Amino acid sequence: MTGSRPVVPAPLARQLDRVATRVLGMLVNHVTAGQDITGRLQEIEDKRLALQVDDLGARLVWRIVTGRLVPAAGDPAPDITIRGRWRDFARLALRSEDPDTLFFQRRLCLEGETETGLYVKNLLDAMEFDGELYLQEHFRPGAAERLRHLARGTDLSRRLARLRDAMRARL
Repeated sequence: MTGSRPVVPAPLARQLDRVATRVLGMLVNHVTAGQDITGRLQEIEDKRLALQVDDLGARLVWRIVTGRLVPAAGDPAPDITIRGRWRDFARLALRSEDPDTLFFQRRLCLEGETETGLYVKNLLDAMEFDGELYLQEHFRPGAAERLRHLARGTDLSRRLARLRDAMRARL
């Protein structure tokens, strides 16, 4: 075997892509529920977005439906593809490098509809996670308040920041 990428039979690779598409879509939808980005995604309703992870040979394709990522059925041609290596996608997700740097250095590339691509790049650049909105979306008011109190009492935010910084350093 040459290189570090294992050879996976095409039918198995397609099945792995389907599973990864579903799981990553569910994770993104869960984390972004109630966040500003869901409303802004509705502006590109019905567009198909693909992530092409070149070093893993993975291709994940979603359709935007009411501000959520829904796995695209079949093998549709995406309106926009973001192509790159898994480490650069991880850097984007962890915000260890800003999207402009990743795109301008061509470590992540946009392909497809120019207008949609620019919109998606600007969304990624402006994306902010609001922990308060997350709590409001996913927990009843009493439970959210108890979680806030617990986080203050255990210094959870500082521990999470250290974990995030350690993950960033490994990339």
